[in-house]
Amino acid sequence: MCFYNATVSEKLERKLRINRQREGGKTERKFTIPEMEAQMQEFKALAGEMSIILSGSHGEVLLQKAMMNKAKTLNRYLEFERSVKQLLTEIQQTREKVALKVIEIGEEQQKSFLEVQKIQEQWKNSQQQYIQKEAELKLLQQDLEELERTEKEITKIEEEVAEDTTVIIPSTNKYGEQEFDDRSEQFMETIEAFSFQEPSHFCV
Repeated sequence: MCFYNATVSEKLERKLRINRQREGGKTERKFTIPEMEAQMQEFKALAGEMSIILSGSHGEVLLQKAMMNKAKTLNRYLEFERSVKQLLTEIQQTREKVALKVIEIGEEQQKSFLEVQKIQEQWKNSQQQYIQKEAELKLLQQDLEELERTEKEITKIEEEVAEDTTVIIPSTNKYGEQEFDDRSEQFMETIEAFSFQEPSHFCV
């Protein structure tokens, strides 16, 4: 029994020395989950060894050392717990920020989508107006071509009328003068014939 207690005591002292060496010259740091699990396993092992030491020699001294080691382990556990809580808080804050950013991006995308729809609608209206104006322009061009043809026809008719007037009017005047001369001559001949005719004698 004494040999077993001595072996356990040596093991406990060796662990205490290792823990002191680990803690010597080190600053406060955050623990990871695997490290915390290892510390808990070590704490359970120390608790089991403490129950054994209580029945052996030097139990009071070793128990005090074990209690000190237990207190340090508990402090590290509490520190680790605070670190985990702080990390979870930061993660939650990050999630909230990301969620807000996603909402903002969604709103911007919706706004951009509406702007694109508005631009497409304006482009569609512009296309319709362009088609309408193009049709109106074609009609105006047709009217202009028709007007040009009409003007050409009128000009041609005026030229033909001018040519006919130039030829026909002098001919008409000449014919009128000739006819007047002929009738005048015939009239004069009739008068002369009547003048030289002997008077007739009628009986009463």
